[in-house]
Amino acid sequence: MRSTSLIKRIALAALVVTAASCGGSDDSNSRQRNSAIAEPTITRAVVGFAPEKIVIDADGNAYVMSTQSTKIPKITPNGDVLPWGDLDIDPVDIDIDENGNVYALTTSDDTTVLTKFRKDGLVDYTLIAPTKLDRLAVASSQFAVAALRGANAPVSFDLANGGTVTMIWDEFGDVGKDLVGGSAAIVGVRRDQNDVMVRRLPMGGMQRVQTCPGMTDATVTSSGKVHVVCNQSQLLVVIDDKDEPVTFPLAFGLPYAVDVLNDISYVTSVTAEKVFTIDAQGVTQELFATDKDPLDIAVNASGVVAVANSGSETVTIYTPASSAGGTFEQMPALSAPEFGDVTASAYGFSTPIMNYDNNQMYMATATAGIASIDSTGVVVVTGLSPDETAAVTVTVERPGYSSAESTRAGSSLKAALTYVFGEVTPTVDGFTVPILNYSPVWETKVGLNPDTANAALDPDTGLLTITDLSAGQEATVDVYSIRRGYMNGVSTVTGRAAEATQTPEPTEDDQQTGEPLEEVSGNEVPQTDTSSNTTLNTTATTVSDMTTSTIGAEQTQGVPAVTIAANNTTVAAVPAAAIQDSVPVVVATGTKEIACDDACVDALLAYVGSNSGTVTASVGGGAAVPVAKGKPTVLATGDEDTSIAFTVTADDGTESVVNVPVVQAKDTAGAGAPAETADSGSRSTPWILWVIIVLVVLLILLVLLRRKKSNSAAN
Repeated sequence: MRSTSLIKRIALAALVVTAASCGGSDDSNSRQRNSAIAEPTITRAVVGFAPEKIVIDADGNAYVMSTQSTKIPKITPNGDVLPWGDLDIDPVDIDIDENGNVYALTTSDDTTVLTKFRKDGLVDYTLIAPTKLDRLAVASSQFAVAALRGANAPVSFDLANGGTVTMIWDEFGDVGKDLVGGSAAIVGVRRDQNDVMVRRLPMGGMQRVQTCPGMTDATVTSSGKVHVVCNQSQLLVVIDDKDEPVTFPLAFGLPYAVDVLNDISYVTSVTAEKVFTIDAQGVTQELFATDKDPLDIAVNASGVVAVANSGSETVTIYTPASSAGGTFEQMPALSAPEFGDVTASAYGFSTPIMNYDNNQMYMATATAGIASIDSTGVVVVTGLSPDETAAVTVTVERPGYSSAESTRAGSSLKAALTYVFGEVTPTVDGFTVPILNYSPVWETKVGLNPDTANAALDPDTGLLTITDLSAGQEATVDVYSIRRGYMNGVSTVTGRAAEATQTPEPTEDDQQTGEPLEEVSGNEVPQTDTSSNTTLNTTATTVSDMTTSTIGAEQTQGVPAVTIAANNTTVAAVPAAAIQDSVPVVVATGTKEIACDDACVDALLAYVGSNSGTVTASVGGGAAVPVAKGKPTVLATGDEDTSIAFTVTADDGTESVVNVPVVQAKDTAGAGAPAETADSGSRSTPWILWVIIVLVVLLILLVLLRRKKSNSAAN
């Protein structure tokens, strides 16, 4: 919501303060002076009494009344106060019709008189109603309604047929705080519940539309919209011709009076002593300053605004530049928005308005996504797909000026590259993990937890090496992919260093025999199940403010690149037969990777009856990996039997899942002898057995020694 001080930019050269007098200038001279106006002007006129109601005609002349004066003066747009209408008793309300005829309502005892004044100030006729009334609503030159606050049974005046007076609407009931009119409806308020009551013309039923605590004013437009000010709740309620309300909160204090032009509400603020405009979207803008207690407001079709300031006994008239010739075609044009550079962002773009003026209203629309303008004049478009282009049009408006607009096109950032990781391999002080879709054209950065660890990336193979971990310590690595014109990508992998080698504590028997403990051989180091230690989380994001170290083409000092020796395993391929007939793919023992090449992709598309589409692969229920033609996609399968689930999405959106089993071939080497497993070293003779053997040998030697001594003694 924008609240600005437009009065600072208004030329005040035409500010006029005059006392009520009989003299003044004619309308032709006024128009000649107005024709030189290049900027909106504000005129302040002293009327000599506290004005309570004000109306305005097509020429910008205002007419005011007070319950303390029988005079109805005419105030020109230049501030001239002219004697005009005169009544026998003080009026209680006035209104004006579409032809500029002014109607005044006076009341005495149980009689009410409606007086019609012609444009020259002379009385045309009077109508008498045999009841007390104090609220007047002129719907048109053909029809008017009057009512008494706090009473029922309003009175209608048939202005077209000799001024017939009719008592109507007994069911109107508790009409209380106000009664206003327009060319399409009469509006009242139930005093007991502060409910807005609307009766559509001609003579439609009464409709409760909205609760409005402290309703102070309302107006009805020719299109049937009702604009109501709720003083206590600081709301503007707009009710359409179907009696559907829309509520706009008002940011200024004590809103009081309202009038409408071209769906823009002009509302006075008693505390701010200003006039604000509220457009159909609820955007608020300060228009000009008034005097004390602006209790009523009127706006004509040319945008001339008149305000009755009861507390200062003045009238303020705001004349827009368009009044120079009386037509909107002669309004000065606003400068079209001028845009700065377009900055692409994730799912959108932004561009500044270089000639932004917060005294003006700006609206933005886009051909795709959602467009908005912030308080500094930056146009922001959001909600686009990656690499999507949209055109945004910005329209600038200001009362008294013709609007202008400009259009600028922009695009969002391209989709991020999110790294896909292979199998995590523990090392003595960390672990290694390959980036399967690594590309050196992307800058790579990492965030480490703990930050005491270090990372290095082989720029040729994409192997990521984490070091400086203690035995069994876990580390989480966020790997960022960065490239100009693209969104930043981040993928997360977790791994841990190998567990430390454990040496058994010596027992009592070991100490007695004095035999050294057998050290655990290297092949007895417990192997970590890396599949359970690996988590993948790939999302498109912005690099967070964590500690990062650049790796890749620019290695972090002290962290050398790690080179992987070529392994002896082969990369198998998924044949078409396995896709068509679900035949298991038998791979050589030790093969940990299997590829889906162009023939594989074609076979998958043919299997679902499509010529094109997208393919992803999930190994053993793991994360889905995109598969595309042009570069074989290598999938890590491990060294056990598993399966690959291919998801094929055809161009029409149909998804199909193709499961391909993978079976490891059995090793027949050694004439059928079972292959030695990785933990075969753990089956070596236990040390306790060696202790027993030594004890047995010692016992045998002891027995033999005693026999020898016995034989010697016998001889």
